[in-house]
Amino acid sequence: MPNYAFKARDAEGKMINGRMEASSKAEVTKKLRAEGKFIIEINEAKSASSGRGLGKLKLKQVVQFCTQLASTLSAGIILVRALDILHEATVDKQIKAVIKELLDGVQKGQALSQCMKDMGDTFPNLLIHMVESGEASGNIDEIMEKMSRHYEAEQKLNSKIKSSMIYPIVLGVVTVGVVIFMLTVILPTFTSTFSDMILPWPTQFLMGCGEFIRTKWILLIIIIVAIVGAWKYTFSLPGPRYWLDQHLLGLPVVGPLLRTIYTSRFASTFSMLYSSGIGMLTCIDITAKVITNSYIREKLYDVEDGIKKGGMLSAGLREVGVFNHIFNAMVMVGEESGSLDDVLQRTGAYFQEEADTALSNLVALLEPVLIVVMGGIIGFIVISIMMPMFGMYSQIK
Repeated sequence: MPNYAFKARDAEGKMINGRMEASSKAEVTKKLRAEGKFIIEINEAKSASSGRGLGKLKLKQVVQFCTQLASTLSAGIILVRALDILHEATVDKQIKAVIKELLDGVQKGQALSQCMKDMGDTFPNLLIHMVESGEASGNIDEIMEKMSRHYEAEQKLNSKIKSSMIYPIVLGVVTVGVVIFMLTVILPTFTSTFSDMILPWPTQFLMGCGEFIRTKWILLIIIIVAIVGAWKYTFSLPGPRYWLDQHLLGLPVVGPLLRTIYTSRFASTFSMLYSSGIGMLTCIDITAKVITNSYIREKLYDVEDGIKKGGMLSAGLREVGVFNHIFNAMVMVGEESGSLDDVLQRTGAYFQEEADTALSNLVALLEPVLIVVMGGIIGFIVISIMMPMFGMYSQIK
């Protein structure tokens, strides 16, 4: 998402310079006006990290940074010394360069959160806001520890999703390899025997596929690359991406799993921000950017608009129609009892476990389904090979 630099004045006439992530200048204008600011200038900003070649940190690197900084700060070491220690001890060149930038900024008197903002998209927006709240409350060590646990849980979930896809991908590659081998090597050997016969249509179809693969394999590769490229480009556009994200949530089996994962992510992220003293509207805005589903993100912006008009969070989430109904009910209970942050934290942990369970169940379901599909494809090829043999046998008989 683009990053915009803006100049504005608040209600008291004070000049404000800042940055904001948004999909367009119009969105930045809308948000600034909603905050009661008079806009002077808005320009798309180039991230500072791109100029320094630091780049965006991977999730694993963010976990490492948060964990190490939390450990040093909780030991009573001041921030400047903690960053200096981490810079000396870090082996990863990218993290080392990032910490050096932070150290230089802090030594010049800048706040850590401001240094992180100045580095563009190097750090997640969520982490920057949490560090900012920790600086205001004086418990930055606790905040870094909390963020370390948060990103570690997110990393585990992502790793589990990736590892769960290894078996289906391997089985799919093996299936494609076996099919190509049978079409290009095995089938021609058998069908050459029956060159004078009128072959059944399944055999003719497979022979045509095998001939196409043998003689026009370059064209086949070009077609596959073109299809993959067209798919990626199409669904990188806002409109098609929104449509895809919306319909993925309605798929059987996969849809409920995605809803559970997004419910867990929203609950854990929102509860961290809200319990740190960050305003509800800002919490929703930041959490919406953490959610990767564009359909849910736009719905959360609608919730934000509803709260601005005096609506309740629970009512807005119910209208979204994506999150688990138990979660929606717990949010309403938290609002009525005044313990929304605690309720969301407990609910987020619950749905994290539910997401892990649902993912395991999905993988367990995929294995037999893929085996049946693979068996069906190979079975069809074998039957197509055997049909001419049975035809010839019946003629001899």
